[in-house]
Amino acid sequence: MKYSHYLVSLCLLFSTYCYSQDYQIEDKYRGDPFFRKIDLNKLRKDCTYPPNYRQLSEYEQKKIYDDCPLRSLEFDFTSLHEFIYKEPVVIYNGKDFQLTLSMPVSEWEYENDVGPEYILEREISLSIINNNIVKDKIYLANNFIDLTLPSDYTNNTYSRSNNQGNYISPQGDRFQFQNYTEFSHGEMAYLYYYISPQGDIYTLSLLETDDGIIPQTWKHYQIDTETMKFKLIEIDRGKVKITLPDNFTVYSDPDHTANYKSEEFKKCLKDRTNEECFDSEIYLYYLDQLKPKMELLAKQKHKKNNFSLFKQQLDKKCLDELNPFGDDDDLNWYIDATLYVCEIEGFKEVLSLVEKQLAH
Repeated sequence: MKYSHYLVSLCLLFSTYCYSQDYQIEDKYRGDPFFRKIDLNKLRKDCTYPPNYRQLSEYEQKKIYDDCPLRSLEFDFTSLHEFIYKEPVVIYNGKDFQLTLSMPVSEWEYENDVGPEYILEREISLSIINNNIVKDKIYLANNFIDLTLPSDYTNNTYSRSNNQGNYISPQGDRFQFQNYTEFSHGEMAYLYYYISPQGDIYTLSLLETDDGIIPQTWKHYQIDTETMKFKLIEIDRGKVKITLPDNFTVYSDPDHTANYKSEEFKKCLKDRTNEECFDSEIYLYYLDQLKPKMELLAKQKHKKNNFSLFKQQLDKKCLDELNPFGDDDDLNWYIDATLYVCEIEGFKEVLSLVEKQLAH
């Protein structure tokens, strides 16, 4: 009984985290639970073709193709357009707010009753509606098709439908291509999602090319019912992972220190704006310099090593403007133009102080 009262007190203190609302959403809108938790690097390995893929037998190609779990999702994302065509659909009706799915349709398409199977490159969004006002919105799904034929069309895996210029992919997706006889290469971009019964939202952006399906960015949101906002919790890009509000992690290759002594890299340390310089490498360089020196200083002064606390505080400062965030292009720009720069400057400032103390 004593423990029960203790837990109740905790829940009252942290009510936002202890209370989980049951979001009853029809299965046809919920998405695929596969995206709840994924290993982005493993998924890239499983879904990217090996260099000799085109030289393999048809049987070997099919096995590699089928081994990618993204090829066998249970949720039919292509049918979403049919469910929400022409007007937003309320998928959850709560006490104080609603969740709606919507997609843009032009006035001409609406007036001419253009079918959903012909509407391409549209982003499906999820909105929080309160008192008939959109309080927040995130992109939940899309299906962008480049106006070139995918490479597997040349292998006769795309079938021609009855309509001129209309093709059906191996997954059943229907595409229209302009001037289709002139193209032999293309790419597709997808955004898939899952909405859990607890209101957690997970999205994964994908790029499909001749090299297979390449996962780009996984995101985790929560619905904040107090602010009526989608709260961004975590971003995973494989080599870079962000957990808000105070953790930025860059995963390095085993041999990433190999070029530290090269003249080209030394030039990058002086001027990171050079096109041949990568902020991720400069970030890892200063991280590798600072971490052991802070540990050495702590031993010399017989004090606790505060590197972890310093890194957490720096991450929080540099991530302050990230939540909420937009699409992958905005994210790439933010990481390259703002986040790395902020972290590197923080490393350099503290490194200078640590080296001065070590010199005494």
